[in-house]
Amino acid sequence: FAYVFKYSVRKKTKASNLTDDVPVAIKETRHKTLLDLCNKTAQQKNSLFINKQLDILVEKIYNEHNETKLFGKTDDNRPVTCILKQPVTENLVGKLIKIKITEAKVHSLLGTLDLLDSRSVPLRE
Repeated sequence: FAYVFKYSVRKKTKASNLTDDVPVAIKETRHKTLLDLCNKTAQQKNSLFINKQLDILVEKIYNEHNETKLFGKTDDNRPVTCILKQPVTENLVGKLIKIKITEAKVHSLLGTLDLLDSRSVPLRE
């Protein structure tokens, strides 16, 4: 994960006194190239998790577009969203559960949860 921004002058720095000799078009091309590379790398890394079971710390359960969804994060802070195909009978927020990853996005993962087979482990207090 990287924060990629176009350069902008910061007042009261040594660099603010330098002339900007790089044309805007070149700056934009460099920015897009770097951002595209970062996104490609992130997509490739996230794709490694497809078909794997990951422990997810559930942060919230919500409704969106007539679907109930679960959102949580992995132990390395990757966001995971899961569409629940069965009603939730217990409060899973704050619990670790197993999610099977089915799809990788650039900045997140999508997965499925089988409530009949899933392991829910309350966190230690």
